[in-house]
Amino acid sequence: IQDPEDGQLLQVEVFWRDQQPWLEERGYILRPRYQVDRKASWVRNKRLRYLDCEDVSLWGYEFPNVLDATRTDDGNHVMLKK
Repeated sequence: IQDPEDGQLLQVEVFWRDQQPWLEERGYILRPRYQVDRKASWVRNKRLRYLDCEDVSLWGYEFPNVLDATRTDDGNHVMLKK
């Protein structure tokens, strides 16, 4: 089991990170956690507790086949499915 404190994506989240550039080209913005060049906020700032940070994700294990995103043309929140 991966330790969320290390700042790495969960194995089930790597798919979404890898799709991020393609999805952005098509008008969908993923959370900062899934940006290709992301570094976890609590790794960058050691004073932060990872559970207090927006870019922590503990629900990837439960819902690995769906992810929320923002549609750029109208700003609506949408759900993406594998």
